[in-house]
Order: sequence, then structure tokens, then C-alpha cells
Amino acid sequence: MLLDSTQNKQKILAEALKIAHQSGFSQENLALACVNSQIDAKYLSIIFSGGVDDLLQFMQEQQMLEIQTIASANELFDGLKISEKISFLLEQYFSYQLNQPIIVKHILQYFSKNCNFGQQEVNKKITSLKILANISDGFWKIAKDQSTDFSYYTKRTTLALVIAKVAMVFANEVADLNCTQTEIAKQINRIVLFAKYKYQTKQQTKHILQNLQDSLKEVVFDDKQQIKTPKEILKSLPFIRLWNF
Repeated sequence: MLLDSTQNKQKILAEALKIAHQSGFSQENLALACVNSQIDAKYLSIIFSGGVDDLLQFMQEQQMLEIQTIASANELFDGLKISEKISFLLEQYFSYQLNQPIIVKHILQYFSKNCNFGQQEVNKKITSLKILANISDGFWKIAKDQSTDFSYYTKRTTLALVIAKVAMVFANEVADLNCTQTEIAKQINRIVLFAKYKYQTKQQTKHILQNLQDSLKEVVFDDKQQIKTPKEILKSLPFIRLWNF
């Protein structure tokens, strides 16, 4: 078996999560998780070359595979609206089945903790943004969103911010997930309202542009769709037509 095989990574991740319940995520705890997995810690740099950052990215990748499985197993999922699909995926992701508040809390603490080394701090910020972006992108792909161009990126950015907000609420849950479910509903409602407003604005802009185009055609072309002479164009312009030529 290869040292950096998925199986070895899963074993270390399982041990790391056990340790994280008590003392969070750190390079020392990752080394201990490696030893507890019956793997020599000297191989850790091969298995998770980026340390805890790589471990958490691997954790996110495994969770997205589980989310995909959950969505595929739900016979009603494909028939849901896009907003309902995203709500469903958020509820599944922030559930005891896939995550635990204490683990998410330690992850947030790990990424918010200041480092003594500048580059290490930058790397942690990049990793946290990458994880959020990957979760968001994964959700939209599972939901089979067909957006392209500008809408493609705005949807993913918006959802990444929503995931970050819900994660902070989820991390502080104690007995149940009422606060998390309320936050998800609130955020989904905001997304729906924003999408509705964007659509209305787009339609209004399209209508205005169409009117301008029609007006321009009226000014430049005659009834036979021939370009008017400069004098005829001037006569067609507002107010100018009031003058006698």
C-alpha cells in the first residue's frame, strides 16, 4: 500500500478527529494521530505534506463525497428547486451525521489563530478560502446548476459566505440544531430574494435597452429600412423635428 493512499489518510483523519474533540487541530496532534494509526510519524510529510492544512482539505473532500451519496440516495432531490437543493445540502452538511459542532469550532479556531510565521499565516488563509470555495462549488455541482460566466462566480461566492456564516452558528450549538436550521432558512431566503431582485433588474435593463434600440432604428432608418440622409436623421431627433428645414 502506498504511504499516501486514501486508506492511510482516512485512518489518520479518524484518529485526528478523536484528538480534536479534546485539544483541537495542531501539527503535534496530527503527528500523534499518525502514531495512533500505527504509521511512523516520519512519513507524515509524505502523507500530508501541508500538515494540518492538507488534513482539513482531505476531510472536506471526503465530506463532499458523502454529501453526493446522500443527495443521490434521496429520490426527491432531483425534483427540488435549486434553492431547496442548496438548503437540503446545507442541512445535511451541518448535521451530526456529517459534522460535529465541536470539530467545526476547532477548525474555525485553527484558521483564526495567528501564526508566528508570515508565510504560514498566508497559507492558512488561502487554505480556508479554498475549502469554502470547494464546498460551495461542490454544492452547486450536486444541485446541477447550469449557470455560466458572471452568474457562475457570483453564486459560488455568495454561497461560500453563507457556508461561513452557518458554520459559525453551528459551531456554537449545544443540544440541538435549531439555531443552525434557522440560520440556513434565513440565508436561503436572502439568496432567493437577491436572485429575484437580480432577475427583475436584468429584465428592466433589457426592456430599457430594447426601447433605446427601437428608438435608434426609428431615427436612423426609414419605413423601407433604408438609412436616412443626415437631414432626415436630424428631423427625426426629439425637439429637432420642431424646427423647420
